[in-house]
Amino acid sequence: MKLFSVVPERFFGILAGPNREIYADLLLQIYKLYQQTPFRLQREDVIALITDVLEEREDFVPEEGEEEIGNARERANFILRRLCSVDVGWFNLEEDNDYQQYVTITEPARVMLEALEKIANRQTEEYRGYVFATYSALCSPEAELQKDLALDSAYRETRNLLNSLKTLRDNIKGYIKEAVSKTSAKELLILHFEEYTQNIIDQNYHRLKTSDHVSRYRPAIINKINEWESEYVDEIIKLYQERDKEKPEEVIRQEFYEKTSFIRTAYRELDLYLEEIDRYNALYAKSSYRQLKYLLETDRDLTRTLIDILDYIAGQVMQKELSLKDYLEHALPVKLNEFKFFNNDPLYKPRRPASEHRPEQKLVELPLEKKKELLRKTLEEVRERYSVEIINEFFLEKARGRDEVEAVELVENLEDFIKLIYLNAYFRHKKAAYVIKEDKRRFAGEKVQKGPFAFKNIKIVRKGKNGRASFNQGLFT
Repeated sequence: MKLFSVVPERFFGILAGPNREIYADLLLQIYKLYQQTPFRLQREDVIALITDVLEEREDFVPEEGEEEIGNARERANFILRRLCSVDVGWFNLEEDNDYQQYVTITEPARVMLEALEKIANRQTEEYRGYVFATYSALCSPEAELQKDLALDSAYRETRNLLNSLKTLRDNIKGYIKEAVSKTSAKELLILHFEEYTQNIIDQNYHRLKTSDHVSRYRPAIINKINEWESEYVDEIIKLYQERDKEKPEEVIRQEFYEKTSFIRTAYRELDLYLEEIDRYNALYAKSSYRQLKYLLETDRDLTRTLIDILDYIAGQVMQKELSLKDYLEHALPVKLNEFKFFNNDPLYKPRRPASEHRPEQKLVELPLEKKKELLRKTLEEVRERYSVEIINEFFLEKARGRDEVEAVELVENLEDFIKLIYLNAYFRHKKAAYVIKEDKRRFAGEKVQKGPFAFKNIKIVRKGKNGRASFNQGLFT
């Protein structure tokens, strides 16, 4: 079936025009109201909602071929007529026996609005629910009586689970790109605390990683699928035939094996999905830490850099016996104006002896292999400077024999703060000599300010004194 045999021709047009933000806001608000009402909405309620939105916004503009419309209520009537038109087709307008008009949402619009709501609100997924729903569909007593419906439900929940995990991975990739594009440490920390932690490393995914739902239900799900394939194929095929008498048996049988194979493969390979998400989460942590380190060092060195630039310019002007204006006109890509002020210095300048001629230095481009070698050595130096062993020594030295310390006790300068970031990054490493103290509260650890550095005052415990680290604990979670 072709998409536009079901979806009207101009269905997506309202989200591509100059008023797309207004239409998107209206659609989501109408959908929210629709969810609170059985079956349909009164037309007057929809008109009132649209009018309220338009009165708050002044950026609605007539599109090509449309006339200027007066007040907000007139525009609201125009918008509703457009959304209910056959070629746009988001809503239907119905009239009841009491001559009241009602608004209903079309099937394509309902599916689209559900997706748009998830995207706009970045709704978190209860991943464990998909696993439990699959198990319940296949292994409940009712499943033995309606195996066809049970298989369809299990197939649907398994697809939802995998799609949600893929979406989670893609969202992490998006946060990686966003993190490395931040231009200030404050922006990066806000991104991490207020968005990444809440939208990605939330309680739902944490429970999927740490609970026994997958290990508990996976064997039963796979065993039930194998049992149905070996013993109940004909019975299930017959149930499908009773539901759709026109579909050939060969097609039904093929669809049956496709569903059972999909479910079995998905649960056998579920650990691969989780490992991939872990890999991207670690990549995000590494990227954000490097960007934060770079931004902090850049802020620290800005004044020093400006001084070095001015010192270099002054040296060049003196060496080449040029005026500052002449030098800057050739050295800088932008035009600067020179301002002079009267002072108490005498106007007469004594003659200076001729300066010794010094040949101009020329920069020589390094070969590509030499550049690669320098880059390799630089990366090795960074790895050696902030290895797990170095961070372990840093923690043990700061702990001074104690079993537990707070993050605020570790930071005295920028180098300590950078090592604290790496300490947080390595706390799941098998060679780490410490763990982050587990706390069942979601945002345990108060935020503290130590000099120019702000961070969560997490508790670090020498390994072996407190169990394994909590998944959602750490400097930035």
